[in-house]
Amino acid sequence: MPIPRLIIHGGAGAISPTNLPYNTYLLYSASLLEVNRSTASRLAAGASALEAATEAVRMMEDNPLFNCGKGAVFTRDGRVELEASVMTTHAYHKRACAAVLLSHTQNPILLAKQMLIRGQTDGSGSSNGGGGDPSGGAGGAQGHCVLGGPTVEKLAEEWGLPMVEE
Repeated sequence: MPIPRLIIHGGAGAISPTNLPYNTYLLYSASLLEVNRSTASRLAAGASALEAATEAVRMMEDNPLFNCGKGAVFTRDGRVELEASVMTTHAYHKRACAAVLLSHTQNPILLAKQMLIRGQTDGSGSSNGGGGDPSGGAGGAQGHCVLGGPTVEKLAEEWGLPMVEE
């Protein structure tokens, strides 16, 4: 059986002791190691790759050191706009989802994950094509692979994901 591997990075740019104050470098290093340890523990306990990967990203989104979630930089218009995407594959069957133009969803990766999971069903909970609520309701994401702005943030709220003020 293959050994699971997790590769993470802390965003664009180089995080090294030569271009950061040493104490700041230690903070980044410790944070990345904690993400790796936590995720490795989950994988060892039998978590799926989807669970482990989205948890790793969620931890980074909640850490203000990284340019995602809490640590995101403002757009040129002075707003926070976040996005996340996730992909799974089973043999030759691949599925990916993305949530974009987010301002109120605390963890965009958890929204992308829910879109992926819930996109397998329509609003009534049956498999896609079964009728159901055409708006997506609180059931499925209607098989969409990319949703953005207020439309997807409304789904995030209906699905009980943590929301924040911009």
